[in-house]
Amino acid sequence: MKKVFIIIISILLCFNNLKAQEEKEVQHHRISFNIGWAYRFGKIQNPYDSQGKYRNGLNLNLSYSYFFNDFLGVGLNGNLSTLYNYKYTEKNDPLDPNTEWTLEKNAQIYYVAPMFATRFFYNKKKNSCFNANIGLGWIYYINVTRLNGSPSYANGNTLGYNASVGTDFYISKNISFGLNVSVILANLKKYKLKSDEKVSIINLPKGEYENLSQLLVTFVLSYNK
Repeated sequence: MKKVFIIIISILLCFNNLKAQEEKEVQHHRISFNIGWAYRFGKIQNPYDSQGKYRNGLNLNLSYSYFFNDFLGVGLNGNLSTLYNYKYTEKNDPLDPNTEWTLEKNAQIYYVAPMFATRFFYNKKKNSCFNANIGLGWIYYINVTRLNGSPSYANGNTLGYNASVGTDFYISKNISFGLNVSVILANLKKYKLKSDEKVSIINLPKGEYENLSQLLVTFVLSYNK
């Protein structure tokens, strides 16, 4: 995966050296805010997830990009997915069929990373463009579970990859809106678990890592200058 990441960056840099500068003024700065849907598509290590009830949630994203020219730039991306927020009661506990239980779950996945940013304008008027970004950064995971009112807290951090594509449509010289689709890929190998005032470090065996990978579909509002 790291080799693929390095190859993609190398191709972007080579293409940038070959691309001629446009005569029109370059908008160097881009600040964008995204809001939309997050779907956690990786395997979740949870006996209560047989129906996939904990995978959907709200996604918020804030990013800043500085473009050297019309094509290539660098930036910083901050992302938050709030998942689960789910509460329900069942009589058939998969671990104890004779027990009625209530389960509450809430999880957040934070992602902060530097990124390489690209954009391709569709025409000379520069009133719409295609953009694509890739990044490698830090992920922090928090999971709060309450089973019959008894809470447990899990948290951990790891590295993750991000790739996104989207389209911007300009409604004025500086303001644009659009749609963005992105993925975040990451595995959590260990986490800290706090339950009943006891704290322990859980090291997951290979093949049973907590998969934090997500698909994100968001609406974007950007300021360009």
